[in-house]
Amino acid sequence: MLKKWVEVDDESPDAYLRLMELSALDNDWNTVARNVERYLAVNPLVAPPYRYLARASAALGNDSAAVVAWRTLYNWIHRIRRTRIFSSRNCSTVAAKTERRGSMSCSRSKTRALPRGAAPVG
Repeated sequence: MLKKWVEVDDESPDAYLRLMELSALDNDWNTVARNVERYLAVNPLVAPPYRYLARASAALGNDSAAVVAWRTLYNWIHRIRRTRIFSSRNCSTVAAKTERRGSMSCSRSKTRALPRGAAPVG
């Protein structure tokens, strides 16, 4: 049923994800890799396909693709966890502090805050 759905609607990430899950349970890594590519063509900004890509690549003996997928997943998750957009309450506090120093206010800046205790990267 899912394969027919994918044939009709080639932009259905939910079907691709479910096919990846079922194929991984059957250890059909070629099918997993094919559906990962399809999913990433529709939406490359989510984590699950990178996990499946890493597992499929490792199982198929493509270690370099597995490493790239794991790194992409790690960097993506790490960046999301370390960066957050100012909430309106934090924004007003930061805006008041920065305006005293002559900086732009938070509402007009594109600055992002780090969680408490986090060090800036790079």
